[in-house]
Amino acid sequence: DRRLIDQSVLGSLLHPLLLSMPNLQPEKYFRESARKTFTRRKSAAEEESRLSRRSSGPRSPVTAGAVAGGEVDAVALQCDIDCVFETAAIKRRAVGPKDVQIDVKYCGVCHSDLTFAVGATKDLGIPQHWPVVPGHEVAGVVVAVGSDVTKFQTGDHVGVGCMVGSDLTCRACKRGDENMCLNQVPTYGGALRKDDPICPVVEGSGETQTMGGYSTAMVVNEHFCISIPKAYPLECAGPVMCAGVTVYNPLSTYGVKEGSHVGIIGLGGLGTMGIKVAKALGARVTAISRGEKKRALALSHGADDFIDSKSPASLESGVASLDCIINVIPVYHDVTLYTPLLKPSTGKMYLIGITESTMAAFAADALLLGSSVITASLIGGIACTQEVMDLCAKYMIKPVVEVAPTTAINRIFESLNGANEAGVRYVIDIAGARNPPLKLGLSFGEPTDLHTDSHGGGHTAPLSASKVIFYELPKMLLVVNRRKVLPILGIVTLATAMIGVQLLKKK
Repeated sequence: DRRLIDQSVLGSLLHPLLLSMPNLQPEKYFRESARKTFTRRKSAAEEESRLSRRSSGPRSPVTAGAVAGGEVDAVALQCDIDCVFETAAIKRRAVGPKDVQIDVKYCGVCHSDLTFAVGATKDLGIPQHWPVVPGHEVAGVVVAVGSDVTKFQTGDHVGVGCMVGSDLTCRACKRGDENMCLNQVPTYGGALRKDDPICPVVEGSGETQTMGGYSTAMVVNEHFCISIPKAYPLECAGPVMCAGVTVYNPLSTYGVKEGSHVGIIGLGGLGTMGIKVAKALGARVTAISRGEKKRALALSHGADDFIDSKSPASLESGVASLDCIINVIPVYHDVTLYTPLLKPSTGKMYLIGITESTMAAFAADALLLGSSVITASLIGGIACTQEVMDLCAKYMIKPVVEVAPTTAINRIFESLNGANEAGVRYVIDIAGARNPPLKLGLSFGEPTDLHTDSHGGGHTAPLSASKVIFYELPKMLLVVNRRKVLPILGIVTLATAMIGVQLLKKK
């Protein structure tokens, strides 16, 4: 079955890439059984029965950070294979010498939380186990530190982004790119090992994977904690460590500075954050979207110009004007439409949403030793994440957030499954600063009702390795980078012909 081969090949190529990228569209991969589950109604008796079966602790509230036998008790918001949420009592590991214990106040809800919860990555050949506790936009307060911790003390505001571990010994880690480490441990869904000094498994817990920030407490190695200045609103900090670093990393890699001209394609929560970060770096920003619908949104977030990509005249007005483009569109589309907007020779486009084009862009850039016109970008390492956090605190760059109670998780997932016209980042109120806190026994109402047509089109088949290799990669090399590739092909062809002639002479 070629589809299964495609999935297994992609699985080996993309891990841990997929868990680092925020924009994979899960609605393309829903199984029929899952769709039926989303639409069924549950009676109060069924809900209570399910909570009783799946909750692993007492029904009374658990205090965040309560210590029993050295381990840390917490309440988590977890979901099963059908994306049905419930609360559960969990245990975090005891605070080790280099660990920080966090009383979680807020956790942002990223589109990749939805991706992972519904199992889209599993259909791509990446192992996944349920129940899963999502959340990699964590913001809270330090309540305990290990004996060897030097970066934090109790009372500090602290955050956790997309990863909680790596080997810290490989070349990628040593240059500050922990996100590229082959042994990276994602904040949720990452494999746990007893012998791992950074993310050891809780003895006797039966847990096999990391549990994320939809919980009242976390214990994390200090290296993977981000310092949040106390003047910066905690409810806004979580998205900075995901959306913020996702757009900041390519801007930093390109070297965007005062006078640079940046294009942002895709104007949801990620794109609007990209506008603000690019402006803080001193760039002129042009927002690019299909139609005029989001012009006002783009300008309200600080964009200097707007291009309607459906209008040939509008596209023509921006030809050869942009130093770099950050493309955050999460569904397959023709990326070559935007390459004429780049300045000749120096312009570069960074793809962030996971599509066949993104995979091909990675390969093409590697083959051309980093000189491809189009490449792709991941989240950044820990230092990069701290940089963007400090930048946002310095200029008070705040994502537009909607703080919601944990009981609103189904509504939030349904909104993320749509077009997010308002460009907001959703944040759940774990500690209950404005809403009821996360505790055992909460009811989340009717299960999430997600529809594959919620975007009004734009859906494609699951990612195909064949499409990457035989269509998108040749297009990247022979169309996007033809000026660079054709001379190379000419040299290779000439060299091959000369070798052939010599072999024929010998015969």
